[in-house]
Amino acid sequence: MLATLLACSAPLAACGSSKSTGSATLSTAQTKAAIEESILRERHLHAAVTCPAQVTEEKGATFECLAVAGNGQRTTFHVIEVNSHGGVRYSSPPAPLPSVE
Repeated sequence: MLATLLACSAPLAACGSSKSTGSATLSTAQTKAAIEESILRERHLHAAVTCPAQVTEEKGATFECLAVAGNGQRTTFHVIEVNSHGGVRYSSPPAPLPSVE
């Protein structure tokens, strides 16, 4: 269900970007906070997000963060570094289409 609630293909998806200060290691704490804020603002859900502690700042590098909603549902956010100065974009996979019977 969280995947449905956080899918980026939805009109109010939890997608976005964040930017850290220029250092050799990306500040994933800022990415984590940005994802939590997006989920709360766009889906009105509180979620705990976990991102890797150490990520090298490098344009094109990717990593994943895990969001866990209060009900235990989990969604993985895919993060890509858009420059070598800490700018990132993040998204969750599209939600599956509902089955029609």
